[in-house]
Amino acid sequence: MLMLDRNYNKLNSMKRKPFLFRHRLAFILLPVLITLAMLIPLRQARINPDLNAYLPEGIPAKQNLARIEGIFGKYEPVILFFETEDALAPATLERIRDMSMEINRMPEFEQVLSLFDVKNIRGEEGALEIKGNEMAYGLIVSRDFHYTMLLANPAKDIADADAVSLLEAAAAKYPGTERVYFNGTPYLKREVQAKASRDLALLMPIGLLLMAGFLYFSFREKR
Repeated sequence: MLMLDRNYNKLNSMKRKPFLFRHRLAFILLPVLITLAMLIPLRQARINPDLNAYLPEGIPAKQNLARIEGIFGKYEPVILFFETEDALAPATLERIRDMSMEINRMPEFEQVLSLFDVKNIRGEEGALEIKGNEMAYGLIVSRDFHYTMLLANPAKDIADADAVSLLEAAAAKYPGTERVYFNGTPYLKREVQAKASRDLALLMPIGLLLMAGFLYFSFREKR
C-alpha cells in the first residue's frame, strides 16, 4: 500500500510539472543535433574575401576603379619583401635574380617587377648602382638598403591561392638568409579565406558547448 502511494504521488508530481521541464532532455539534445546536422554543408562553405564586392555599385570610388581597370587592366600583385642587412649583397641579388627569371617564365603571371626588371640600372665594379634611378631607389629598394621587393601580378584566370602557392614554392626553391614576407591583395584574400574557415571550425563547437551547458544548468531541478 505504501509503495502504491509513493508511485501515485510521483505520478501526480510529474503531471504538475510543466511540459517543457518534463521533456528537458529532449529540448537540450534537439537543438544540438540540429546544429550538428547544419555543420555538414558548412564544411563546403567559402567566404568571399574580396572587400570590393561588398561595396555598393553606385559609389564613385568603385566606379573609378572599374574605369581604371578597364583602361590599364587589373593589377593586384603578390608582393614579396626581402629583409636583409644589405639588399645589394651578391647572394641576395642572385636569389632575387633567379626567382625573377623563374617567375617570368611562368604563364600564371603576367608581369614581374624586381631589381632585375627595372630599366636604367647601371652596374659599377660588379655591383648595381641604383641611387640615380627613381623607379628603384626608395621603391624597389628601401633607402637604407635593408629591404627590397619583388612584385608578381597573377594572370586573369589564376586563383589567388594558386598564385601565392607558386611564389612560396619559388622562394623555397631558392633559399637564402633573407627573411621573406608576403603581402598584396591575393595573399590577403587567401589568408582571410583560410583563417575565417579555421575560426568557424573552432568557434562553432565552442558555441555548441556553451549552449548545451547553458540549457543543462537552466533545466536543472533543485533538490
